[in-house]
Amino acid sequence: MIKQAAKISTEKLQQLFDAVRQQSKNLSTNTRWSASQVAQFLNASLATDAATEVDRYLRSIFETSATAYDRAMDYGRVLMNEKGYDHRLFDGGHSISGAWDAVKSAKAEDSLGQESLAFLQSYWKDLVTPMGMPLATLNRENFESAVKIANDLGIEKEWLMDLVSFTATETVGAFAAVIGASMNWGRAETEEFAKLAAGLTTSAALAANPLAMTVALLLVARSVHKGRKENKLKKVLRSFGWGAAKSGAFIGAASIVGGGAWIGIGCGLMAAFIVHKYENRVSDDDDKYDPGHMAIVMTPLLQGQLVSMLEHRE
Repeated sequence: MIKQAAKISTEKLQQLFDAVRQQSKNLSTNTRWSASQVAQFLNASLATDAATEVDRYLRSIFETSATAYDRAMDYGRVLMNEKGYDHRLFDGGHSISGAWDAVKSAKAEDSLGQESLAFLQSYWKDLVTPMGMPLATLNRENFESAVKIANDLGIEKEWLMDLVSFTATETVGAFAAVIGASMNWGRAETEEFAKLAAGLTTSAALAANPLAMTVALLLVARSVHKGRKENKLKKVLRSFGWGAAKSGAFIGAASIVGGGAWIGIGCGLMAAFIVHKYENRVSDDDDKYDPGHMAIVMTPLLQGQLVSMLEHRE
């Protein structure tokens, strides 16, 4: 009798452990999925006008009268006769090392602690602006030469300027991408990881976010490596298409809709949801997957939904 009771208790205890283990597994999966979705949504939003609005708002909060340290950082603008709105890229006082040297030279009597605090304050005030801060100091002549080549390829100067600089909001986007990638690096399904990689790459490229772009390209390389290792490269490439389609639909819809950045983001979410729903309806049979067919079907689908929504809003 005692042995039978002990056996029943052991079985119930095992069932309890199994239930807890399954719940933990489900929670872990949901957490990874949430981190991935937040990273993709945030970076897609940064490729819209919402990013500029947030940057301007942050600037209005942290903007103060110019200090001796601010003037020291801008002094290279006078020395190098850099008077354009893009002077931070070329004046030598706004890269991380250049700003630190400028702050140190501002007041000879400052201690290391005072210099460090002044550097953080002055650098932050310029970082939380739409212009942001450069990755490194550039030579204007070389940059203008690159701009001419880019223009021939249909690439605008402003995109190149964004690509070699970063803002506070772009830093947050890159951090979210790192969190999403780290939580899915060795545990997510190969196809889902590929969608995350493609979505982030599309958003980072359209936003010209160099920090998020670095993370995204690492994820793309990881996805291709996993696809080849698991003999799923074709599925990985298909997942790249879906991930890019969702981010592209979000950014495209948000960009063409008037009425403010936040209305655009709402439209972008709707467009991304439409792509997601259509993805669930497509056969998993690789032989039936045709990118050309997808483009023909998705274009009128998105246009119809967005036009209907815009007419209702008007």
